[in-house]
Amino acid sequence: MTSTENLSATQRPSLADEPYAVGTRVRHTGQEWATATAAPEGTAVVTAVGPEHHSGTREYTVLTGEKFSYRPGPDNPMTHRAEWDSSRVRFVAPPLFEELLTSLPHHFLTVALDGHRVIVSLYEGGSTAPVLTDWVGDHVPNAAQSTAKVLVRRRETDLKEAAAVAALDDAVQYVALRTGADAEPVSAEQAQEILRQARQEAGPEPLRNYGAPRMILTHSGTFWHATVHAFTSNGQRNRREDRSVIIAPAVVVDAMGIIGQACGEVTIYPVAKPGIHSYGAWVRPVDGRPDNVIVARTATGLHRRPGREETGARWDAYMDAYRTALTGAGWTFEERTDGGDVYQRPAR
Repeated sequence: MTSTENLSATQRPSLADEPYAVGTRVRHTGQEWATATAAPEGTAVVTAVGPEHHSGTREYTVLTGEKFSYRPGPDNPMTHRAEWDSSRVRFVAPPLFEELLTSLPHHFLTVALDGHRVIVSLYEGGSTAPVLTDWVGDHVPNAAQSTAKVLVRRRETDLKEAAAVAALDDAVQYVALRTGADAEPVSAEQAQEILRQARQEAGPEPLRNYGAPRMILTHSGTFWHATVHAFTSNGQRNRREDRSVIIAPAVVVDAMGIIGQACGEVTIYPVAKPGIHSYGAWVRPVDGRPDNVIVARTATGLHRRPGREETGARWDAYMDAYRTALTGAGWTFEERTDGGDVYQRPAR
């Protein structure tokens, strides 16, 4: 059995040059019927690359159809492992790994065969230890590619979560709203620690969570919402025990509290854009103006169309109520924009 060299598509000058990377689609010269029309994706996929011989050739370990003379498909799965001499192997398609790694610069994937296991590892930069690794039986069709997809998807999620936590602004004062606790003023550093604690409480995500992640972190640039999912002893979701952490700018929380208390109005957290079914007061911070918020009543735009005068009048009434509540609490109305009314909170 030959071992796989640490090859990635980004380390080779041309995809069609040998040695072919793991994941490359190929065909055998003995399969004369395997034309571009009859077998556009080839008849085998490279799973391991052997060392070069004195003759200049090498052995490729491939997964191919159980029936050599038939096109791979449901009735001829690519589950047969074979050793093909490079002189009989022809390049067909670029490795899937190259496509997978477009979203992960400075990463590369390796594949190795250990008995009947296909082991896939994901590395970052020049690290000697893999960031993630997983294996699957070599009987699984497209074992290397499917496992690589799992690793890449998990790595993307981890990096997005880390970037979301790092995006908290040191110049902004935040408020943390946690399940079962009072609102707590926090700095950006403290908010980051709270979100990291939520991840620790949830635990690391399994490589395959089957649609039930342990924690979800949503992030709009001005609002962070982490939901730690609870599970029963048999692994089922227990939604009643879910816990949430919300991090929002203090100026936004202050305005939301005033509107909610004075108007009895539902408030929308400062997301980039409310959902189509959202309703209530939409309060957001103003870029570069830490003491300002912009307030609008969520609407689809229909309130300004001809024949919608009644709807428009209700919208105006809501906006007037927000203004009365905020100005009554000492806030200053500054201007009306296409996105809503801008207010400045009173000096502290």
